[in-house]
Amino acid sequence: YIEEVMKELSSRIDSFNQTVIVKSTVVPGTCRRLSAKYGLNVVSNPEFLTERRAKWDFINAAQIVIGSDDPAAAAKVQNLYKKRFSSMKYLITDSVTSEFVKYMLNCFFSVKLSFMNEMHQISKNFGADWNSVING
Repeated sequence: YIEEVMKELSSRIDSFNQTVIVKSTVVPGTCRRLSAKYGLNVVSNPEFLTERRAKWDFINAAQIVIGSDDPAAAAKVQNLYKKRFSSMKYLITDSVTSEFVKYMLNCFFSVKLSFMNEMHQISKNFGADWNSVING
């Protein structure tokens, strides 16, 4: 799907004069490859949102990750955020690192969720009060 979008965008906008922001989880190296293939400034700017409270997660993010192989494109994206989030912490890096940060955190949160589900089941088996366990 992202290939189709990039192909369409590249036919409609002026190559490196424009910046395209990828919010999706993509394989590390995708933005770099798309930049080279379509002649666009493709910036990785992954989201770290939960379905239940996406707006809150966006507004209260611990940091914003921006990955680009072009420092000017990264600065352009950071300036978009600074208008609304002036005191936000930023991780400015290359696109591959940004994409890998997203993969790593997705894996970490999956492991964390699986671990907590297992602990919940074990606590039930022992008859422990789960609310006390997680607040302990």
